[in-house]
Amino acid sequence: MGRGRRRGRVGVALVAAVALVLAACTSDDGGEAGGSSVPPGSAVTAGDVLVVPGTQEITLVGADPETPVTLLDADGEDVLTLITDDAGQAHTAYVPDEPLTVETGGANIIPTDQGQSLKPGTYAFRVGEGDDAMVTPAVQVTAIDDHPDESLYEGQELGGVTVGVLGDVAEGQSLEDGFNYLEMRDGTLLSAMVRFPDPLIYGEGPWPTVVEYSGYDPISNPDSVQPGSRIAQALGYATVGVSLRGTGCSGGTFDVFSPAQQADGYDVIEIVGRQPWVKGNQVGMVGLSYSGILQLYTAATNPPHLAAITPQSVIADPLVQQWPGGIYNAGFTKQWLAERDREAEAGGVSWVVERAEGGDATCAENLQLRSQNIDFESFGRSLEFRPPDVDERDLRLLVQQIDVPVLITGAFQDEQTGPLFTGMLQDFTSAPVFRARLWNGRHPDGYSPMNTAAWFEFLELYVNDEVPEMDELLLVGLPPELAKEFKVESVDIGDPNRLLAEHGDDLDAARAAYEAEPPVTVIFENGAGGDEPGEPGGTFSLTFDEWPPSDAEARTWFLGPDGALTDGEPSDDGADAFRHDPEAGAEDFFGEAGYQLLEPLWDIDWTRYEAGHELVYQTAPLAEDLLLAGPGEVTLWVGSEADEADVQVTLTEVTPDGDEVLLQQGYLRIGHRAVDEERSRPLWVEHSYREEDYEPIPEGERVEARILLPSVAAPVRSGSRLRLQIASPGRNHGTWLFEGPYDGSEAPRHTIGRSPDEPSSITLSTLPGAEIPPERPPCGWLRGQPCRPAEPVVNEAA
Repeated sequence: MGRGRRRGRVGVALVAAVALVLAACTSDDGGEAGGSSVPPGSAVTAGDVLVVPGTQEITLVGADPETPVTLLDADGEDVLTLITDDAGQAHTAYVPDEPLTVETGGANIIPTDQGQSLKPGTYAFRVGEGDDAMVTPAVQVTAIDDHPDESLYEGQELGGVTVGVLGDVAEGQSLEDGFNYLEMRDGTLLSAMVRFPDPLIYGEGPWPTVVEYSGYDPISNPDSVQPGSRIAQALGYATVGVSLRGTGCSGGTFDVFSPAQQADGYDVIEIVGRQPWVKGNQVGMVGLSYSGILQLYTAATNPPHLAAITPQSVIADPLVQQWPGGIYNAGFTKQWLAERDREAEAGGVSWVVERAEGGDATCAENLQLRSQNIDFESFGRSLEFRPPDVDERDLRLLVQQIDVPVLITGAFQDEQTGPLFTGMLQDFTSAPVFRARLWNGRHPDGYSPMNTAAWFEFLELYVNDEVPEMDELLLVGLPPELAKEFKVESVDIGDPNRLLAEHGDDLDAARAAYEAEPPVTVIFENGAGGDEPGEPGGTFSLTFDEWPPSDAEARTWFLGPDGALTDGEPSDDGADAFRHDPEAGAEDFFGEAGYQLLEPLWDIDWTRYEAGHELVYQTAPLAEDLLLAGPGEVTLWVGSEADEADVQVTLTEVTPDGDEVLLQQGYLRIGHRAVDEERSRPLWVEHSYREEDYEPIPEGERVEARILLPSVAAPVRSGSRLRLQIASPGRNHGTWLFEGPYDGSEAPRHTIGRSPDEPSSITLSTLPGAEIPPERPPCGWLRGQPCRPAEPVVNEAA
């Protein structure tokens, strides 16, 4: 079943072949934990027990079921005791601050958040208890940058299947010809699907090649293909879809963006890059959302055979994604993690089950270890404060290491992954070429027609190493296919051959011209620039040298009496109050049809807060056009009847026609108001979320809290008003829901100060002098931005 490895099929639970090679280095009688160990990452045997070290994780198999196995550090001290599952297996990538005992098997969660990730170093297991206990030989758990010998990569040959532009398999071939297993540095096998482009159009190869690496269930399924790979293949690229460890038919256990997954990304690129059918032995990466995020993690490991990456619709930091503003995201993030946990179970995906039952012994063997998966949704739910080890997965830090060309795209109103990725666009400091394309819009818009030419152009320049030239057949055939996907009548993909027209086949000249262009493109009013309501495409676009724009100016409005936002600081004492809304956190803005990913226009039911449950402040009608371009900051002086308050700040535009358009929102649990000054930037405030920095709201006092309003790009035409809403989190988002800090229907009253001593305010990034098209888009046309009739709100005095 499939092809491609060097040393036979060795799933994590079947590394005995490796262990036999190492027999001379081990002792079946066991040994001291601090004694001599085998080379880093090498497995050892002790009797029937096999210990497999990995990248910041360790696995034991072959013990008796329900047996205590205690992890020992280099000094022989107890670290953690695991009770093996029904198959005699145990696995961990996390250790507690103090030794404890953990049942494994089933839907496990780590029983404490007082711990850390397993660090590289020397470890052993004590198997059993008392006089019958046995200590295994020591092994070396490795770090991400502990690379294996290159022979691991050079010896693996991957087969592929030739697939036509329309998805038809070449005569005499089978989809099974493209199914492979890739061997990672710890012996784990990852399932992968390799497809070659149509040779009638693109020749017999070698071909430019892209990898899509993900944990979504179809990624290595022979009968399915992800959108990024499907488009790339139609454009002449060989594609490799790889299921990360613990998903699909891949071996190992499932984790979320773990160091082991990051190391696997390196290994995948190095294996694929050495295939004879890969043009130039350099590969690119494609993908949106999960496979976009994993591009960033992989590129941060700097695989030598990686040419460029094109991440789309990504996050910045997994923990902040699960706890935006320190408030638990009980909507999309919770559901996404729960679904990943479910799909990673042994019977979680139908095609995997069918494959294992149909004779793929490697797939079946790989599924055995899935009992060791932990419940990551519940694990993340327990992390109310930020532990230091999450920096291992913080992309805001990791992207600084990326040293290949990058094209990153995303929406300011992304209903799934959100806008926080925009805060790291200045952090790609090692990338030799950096491009960002931003827009108002939705999660899948990176594959929309307005981005097709730019995506193709980048891949051609930095993966294919040729001046971009889209085949005439694709120029005619691709637009209607994209129109069908985005449910509109017709689309325009732009000019993918513009550099060819100007520079011919002179690659150096084409690259020089491309790299001389401003690196950041922002598309405004996406959804209103086409022929149909909601069709992807903007009414205008602007380019910048960086994001946020270097020439952006901060403009501040202060909260005033009678719901006013004023240019001047407050001169009189005053305060307003709102009551916590216990129902808001469970309300999204979708109507009866629910979340429809690709519908041009959403069915919207943007619900309102009842009187007394919100505060609203708005400017006078603007005398001149205003272009918002960058992040903002809302500074509030907050008091409460409780010792904690969850606050959502929402920016909207109220038009002269009486419509209200959603622009952006931010969140903060006020106890987390401590600012991380080292990581903050002008108008981009970062909070520490550390336990030692947490401080409840003092009784009878108001405290200053600075709340991030993530980047937004929007024209606000003269005559419109800017409106700031302050309320409990909820109602104003498509898929994010929130868990409040109170039990039941408890609804404490919160106050907001607005006085000379407590000057609450909002500061926005603005671009003076920008030219804005005069015509306002119709209400509801802007992608990702609900619109409703504006209603007056009378604030309640404190």
